[in-house]
Amino acid sequence: MNPAKSVRSQLKHTKPLTVSFRIKHYPPDPFSDFKLDKSKYLLFHQLHRDFLNGRLIAPHEDLIRLAAFFIQVALGDASEMIECVFNPQFSSASSSTDSSTYLSNYRALHNTSSKKNELEILEEHRKLE
Repeated sequence: MNPAKSVRSQLKHTKPLTVSFRIKHYPPDPFSDFKLDKSKYLLFHQLHRDFLNGRLIAPHEDLIRLAAFFIQVALGDASEMIECVFNPQFSSASSSTDSSTYLSNYRALHNTSSKKNELEILEEHRKLE
């Protein structure tokens, strides 16, 4: 964006008008910085959106662990049928090593609640900084 021009003129032909700012600072300790659970919940969703859009910068192993947490929150516990969903031969984006690591991380989260996993994601992200 050009700071000399108005934002409206620069986004004239963009539908819908969506502006994202990349801020490199997340709260260093969301557990003590945020008093309300809703604030932690909103930070979780911001991290999830940044993760999905490729804007979350972290070591590859940490991203795999975060992916397992996000899937656990979204889908719940792993089942026996999960093998076919995460079969490496159907995935063009990851290698078989990544898929097996991801799957083992996902299975390790068996019997954990979504709320606990959301807090774990915030804790994992706090460690990244």
